[in-house]
Amino acid sequence: MTILSLFFFGTGEGSFGEEVLWSLASSPRDLAVGDFDGDGNPDMAAILVGDDGNFVAVFTSQGDGSFDLLFESPAGISPDALTVADVNCDGRLDLMVGNFRSIDVYLSKEDGTFELVSTPTPIRRDSLAVADFDGDGLVDVAACERGSPYLIVGLGRGDGGFDLLSTETLDRPIECVLTGDFNEDMSMDLVLVVGDGTILSLTGRGDGSFERTSHLDRRRPGAALRAASAMSTTMDTSTW
Repeated sequence: MTILSLFFFGTGEGSFGEEVLWSLASSPRDLAVGDFDGDGNPDMAAILVGDDGNFVAVFTSQGDGSFDLLFESPAGISPDALTVADVNCDGRLDLMVGNFRSIDVYLSKEDGTFELVSTPTPIRRDSLAVADFDGDGLVDVAACERGSPYLIVGLGRGDGGFDLLSTETLDRPIECVLTGDFNEDMSMDLVLVVGDGTILSLTGRGDGSFERTSHLDRRRPGAALRAASAMSTTMDTSTW
C-alpha cells in the first residue's frame, strides 16, 4: 500500500505553494523535523506503521523538496510519540520515541546511524515533552499515556537514559503534555490537557519536581486541544 503525504512549501511571503505529494510504503504516525546531517537543511524523522511492522526512520532533505532515506530501524510494539533533542550533548540531534512501556532514544552517530538506548516505564508513552527540568543542562522528559491518569517525569543522565523521578496520578485522564516557562521564573513548567477539556498547569520548581497550580482553561475537549496546540507554538524549549 502506498501512503501519500502532503508538503506545502513556503513562498517567503507568508503564503504557501501547491501541495507536493510524497509516497511512503507505510503510514506515518508521528513526524519531527531537525537537521540530522548537518547541512543546514531541515530533515524529517517519522514513525512509520504498516503491515510489515513499525519503524522509525530519518529522511534527509536534498534542498529541492525531495528526501532520501538516511536511517530506518524497527520501532517496537507500539511507537506513538516522536520528538528530537540533543540528548547526550554531542551537538547532534537524537530521536526520542514514546513506546509501549519504554522511552526509546536513538543516539545519532557521526556515520549517520543511530544507537538505541531504552528506558523502561510502567506504562506506555503517547505524548512526550522535553526540556531541562532540573537545571543541569541535560535533556529531561515528561510523558503520559493518552487516556490514563498517569504522568511520568524522567531526568536525563546524558547518555540517552533517564532516571524516572516520579509518577503523578491525576483524578482524570490525560490527553497530552506540553512544556514551557509560563511564569518566567527560569524553570520549565508543564501543561496537561485532560479528557474533560480542562488544561492543568504544573509549575516547575527547578529541581525536576512540579507543583499543581491552576486550571488554565476549561471548555470542550476539542477546543482545549486546539488552545494547547496554539500555546505550544510560542513555547521556548530550545534552552536545554
